Amino acid sequence: MSEKHIALKEKLNSYDPAERFSALNELIKLEGGACRSETSNANMHFHSFFSYNPENWSPTRIAWESKSRGLRASGLCDFDVLDGLDEFFAASEALALRATVNLETRAYLAEFADKEINSPGEPGVTYIMGGGFTTVPTDGDRAAKLAELREGAGDRNRALIERVNARLAEIAIDYDADVLPLTPSGAATERHIVKAYIAKAAVEFPDSAKLAEFWSGVFGQSVAETAAVVANLLKLEDVVRAKLAKRGGIGYVAPSPDSFPTADAFLGWVASCDAVPMITWLDGVSDGESDPKPLLECQMAKGAVALNIIPDRNWNYADPEVKALKSAKLAEIVAVAD
Repeated sequence: MSEKHIALKEKLNSYDPAERFSALNELIKLEGGACRSETSNANMHFHSFFSYNPENWSPTRIAWESKSRGLRASGLCDFDVLDGLDEFFAASEALALRATVNLETRAYLAEFADKEINSPGEPGVTYIMGGGFTTVPTDGDRAAKLAELREGAGDRNRALIERVNARLAEIAIDYDADVLPLTPSGAATERHIVKAYIAKAAVEFPDSAKLAEFWSGVFGQSVAETAAVVANLLKLEDVVRAKLAKRGGIGYVAPSPDSFPTADAFLGWVASCDAVPMITWLDGVSDGESDPKPLLECQMAKGAVALNIIPDRNWNYADPEVKALKSAKLAEIVAVAD
């Protein structure tokens, strides 16, 4: 791969839409389009940098990489926003890639208020989706409800930061100054907050030994164990997220019916947008997912008509016992859905 090719791919992630579009056109001219032959593979659940992508990929970059890898179809699926819809469709059309745009959020399912479903540590809360959006709603109640999803996520983020800052004043962050600049359109997630805290800690404790000592106090483990975690950024992000935001973490509060939109309201809004109201499923081992039929019937009664599954979470395990259990759960949920 030439240096020019590499540089153009990086420009696909620019926060400047014009630069992304220009880079895509140059890549298409350079390669005659992404060149790999089409396979039978598809990935309908890509998050872009409009919510959170660990590689900071834009919708245009996702379309390019999907076509380059021979995907038969590709789906954008950001949290709480449809900011990437027009861009993803435009890039996919330029590449002759089959594409869809989805939206994912978390909702409160009152009938399962005492059970953990698929949002770890949050009883009654379920990840939930709308699939196949074709336009961004811009008027009336549909646009207002889309804005509420963004605003609700922002309110939860600010409240989380306030709680964590009160406990970890030495690495206190500001949502507007430290978190929102990590996103191109102000739709930050817990993972952006975690990145901001990690970055602030690195500034406040530039000495690696002092940094490990600081995090060891937060993690409740030895400095030596913590140093190994700090050396692995992906692991560090997971541990910091667990210790700050998830159940048992210093910023955690139990969800309530007011914390998230209701499943009824969200699924109804999706249908009003002429999109597909969708149930999501993790791995079948939680209290809420262990008996799939009541879970599916409950949400179908509210208007859900499809089920989203990420199969890697259910078969791609080295431990044969874990693989056998989760593969069996995968077969079970598919059978029940059928």
